[in-house]
Amino acid sequence: MGVIGINFWSFDASVEDRKINGNININSVPTIENVKKKEVVMGGIKEVASIEFKFITSYSPDIGSIKITGEILYQADDVKKIVSSWKDEKLNDKIVVDVLNAILKKCLAKSILIAEDLRLPPPLTFPVVKAEEKGGKDSE
Repeated sequence: MGVIGINFWSFDASVEDRKINGNININSVPTIENVKKKEVVMGGIKEVASIEFKFITSYSPDIGSIKITGEILYQADDVKKIVSSWKDEKLNDKIVVDVLNAILKKCLAKSILIAEDLRLPPPLTFPVVKAEEKGGKDSE
């Protein structure tokens, strides 16, 4: 049981100002917006929890933003229980961890590509390979 799919609904991205000097802070936030039951026909699965989300990457100073919306399809034994628990805007911790990890993985990957197309800094810091520094006389 767990995350069995993700559907994207929208991608909204913009660039505001390219003349920025100094540091740029980048913040990516996934948010669960709604949970409902959804009928599906998928390899013996008849119903899933549709967990609607938004994922926003913001830049400070305000040079642009990226917003992604969609749904996570979550398979569970008792979908009705998951949906009813959302009435209090609460979900089981295991479900939240699974869903947020899926959102982060998929949306960060998409956001990196979108940021590159808009010439914005990527929302993740990539590792950089550096040449080994040579020291003192012994290493010449």
